[in-house]
Amino acid sequence: MSMKEETVVVTGFGPFGEHKVNSSWECVKLLPTLNIEELGVKLVIKQIPVSYEYIDDNVPALWKEHNPILMVHVGVNGAADGLLLEQKAHRTGYDGTDIHGKLPSPRQTDSSTPDIIGPLYDVSQLKDKVVESDVGVPVCVSCNAGRYLCEYTYYTSLNISSLRTIFIHVPPLSKFSAKQISAALKTVICSLVQHVHDHESNQINAILDE
Repeated sequence: MSMKEETVVVTGFGPFGEHKVNSSWECVKLLPTLNIEELGVKLVIKQIPVSYEYIDDNVPALWKEHNPILMVHVGVNGAADGLLLEQKAHRTGYDGTDIHGKLPSPRQTDSSTPDIIGPLYDVSQLKDKVVESDVGVPVCVSCNAGRYLCEYTYYTSLNISSLRTIFIHVPPLSKFSAKQISAALKTVICSLVQHVHDHESNQINAILDE
């Protein structure tokens, strides 16, 4: 009997504000050309509008539809000089309106979920592993995902699975080409897929040793 194919979902954002062409989506949409499937996974990419309501309705739906081994959210940071691997996301404090001029609904920010959520894995160790691969783009760890749609999306997914979620900020395309950034994103994805597999193997071994 064949094993069920594992899925990696990668999202990028649509245009907003000064980012008429959002580098996050320009980079994400190149991933299907980079043979991600060699990792033994199915790749699904999705453009997300910069809308709180859309995120509320559709990010959980992506998890339910695909049950991904990894959910990778990618957004643009105009001040970034390379990839920024985000370490945490906040539940509240989102006072910037989306492309529809709206703020998050109170039901999303006034709940019993944690004030701050971070990944279960060590983001600094992930950064070091990616840097060792010499991706050609600077890679740093960030503690500030921006308190806008990027961080809101990150919190939404971390609240579903803090092991299988990451948010990566990318620079504008004036600093690196979409091809360069996309190749660097693939390296991050490779490292995290391996980490999730190792974590699951360790859990199985722990059960067998009981």
